[in-house]
Amino acid sequence: MKKLGELVQGIPCTIHGNSAVEIKGIAYHSARVKSGYMFVAVDGFCVSGAKFIDDAVNRGAVAVVTTDLNKVRKGWVNIVLTKSPRRFLAQVSNRFYGFPSHKLILAGITGTNGKTTTGYLLRSMAKKMGIEPGFIGTVEYWDGAESSKAGKTTPESLDLVQMLSRMVEHKLGLCITEVSSHGLELDRVFDLDFKVGVFTNFSQDHLDFHKTLRAYREAKLKLFTGLSPASFAVVNQDDSVGREIPERTRAQVLRYGTRADLEPIPDVVGRVISVEPDGLETEISCQGKTVPVRLNLTGRYNLQNLLAAFGAGCALKWPVGAMKAGAESLESVPGRLELMRSGRGFQVFVDYAHTPDALHKVLDTVREFTKGRLLVVFGCGGDRDRSKRPLMGRVVAELANTAIVTSDNPRSEPPDEIIGQIVKGMNCSGKFLVEPDRKEAIRRALHEAQKGDTVVIAGKGHEEYQIVGNERCPFDDRKAVREILEELG
Repeated sequence: MKKLGELVQGIPCTIHGNSAVEIKGIAYHSARVKSGYMFVAVDGFCVSGAKFIDDAVNRGAVAVVTTDLNKVRKGWVNIVLTKSPRRFLAQVSNRFYGFPSHKLILAGITGTNGKTTTGYLLRSMAKKMGIEPGFIGTVEYWDGAESSKAGKTTPESLDLVQMLSRMVEHKLGLCITEVSSHGLELDRVFDLDFKVGVFTNFSQDHLDFHKTLRAYREAKLKLFTGLSPASFAVVNQDDSVGREIPERTRAQVLRYGTRADLEPIPDVVGRVISVEPDGLETEISCQGKTVPVRLNLTGRYNLQNLLAAFGAGCALKWPVGAMKAGAESLESVPGRLELMRSGRGFQVFVDYAHTPDALHKVLDTVREFTKGRLLVVFGCGGDRDRSKRPLMGRVVAELANTAIVTSDNPRSEPPDEIIGQIVKGMNCSGKFLVEPDRKEAIRRALHEAQKGDTVVIAGKGHEEYQIVGNERCPFDDRKAVREILEELG
């Protein structure tokens, strides 16, 4: 419990009311307000937070944070005026909980693709070091005592700071977190002290939100422009945006890549020896040593994720042996080229690929070990970047023998319209079918698959739901595959 004036000291804002009032908690959702709380009226994508001020006050809020005095109709409540409630929420949350990111090592991973797999690899390496890390990412959250399914890749700042605070309580010394471009642009990680920032790669995504590739790139780079000189920026030397980062950060730079001929030579270099359906044989060089690493994850592109994890481990001064052992002990990453055993002579993979670049890499890599045909089931999310839909259609048309275009998470858009935009990129008749019912699309692919074929079901990966309109309906690609394979006998 802290006094309002003390709590907001150093934050750009103006108090209208009693600066000595005691604040017992913070909320940005009015339903979570309790007596003595501060309510921060943060705008959502569709609804203004100001609409919930009355409800928050009725529930016991003693201070309201807003951009407009006129939005508060109760004359007795204390008001804090600020230009940016979102940034204020991040700053006041850190002050209320005592800056928990200063009390552990916070490693953030950003980039278009590969964040989750890099995070899982780094987590597995940490465990081989005898470290139990906290984890915040697309699939799950772990605070040292409780695991929960992730709501957002990067939670709202208050939720994130509360998780970090619980990690400190549970005596965790390290937290590995994925950092999304939304999280960076919306100040969800503002005021956090990242000791390590990892950059995976950059390609088109989220233009529905960022509008331009330049704005999307700048959002990603915020993680690195905010690092201190005592921190490490771990960057992908093979990626053009990765090569920009050393000029944009104050942090110490550690480079990784696949090309030892580039200047400066990467600190961590690797190569693929072979790609198999159940894994990847690689060779990694760092800290003056070269070691073979056998990943249980397939996909040539996973070499980059492995190098990123090795780079982060080097920044944390972990020995090569522990990093190798950690990488090799990771069995799988949920929904990332996850192999589903068919028992019928063909392979089935479920993958989260939902960008043109990620989809191209997934299909390219399974081509390497597919003796027969490649069958692909995919769609695109509604209310998201429309410009990538024909691009994804083109990728599948070029690389698949047969494609079944279906629904992903259509949200508020009609599925047929989304499918129509995808099909515009598939300028080759006879190679694709349209089946809006996702389970039926998976069924058709599995019924058609023969010995030696590979079926890739792309777009949703680990997700256990499908968003149709405003409803979140239970649906899991992996469960659907198991049920249909059982039907086939």
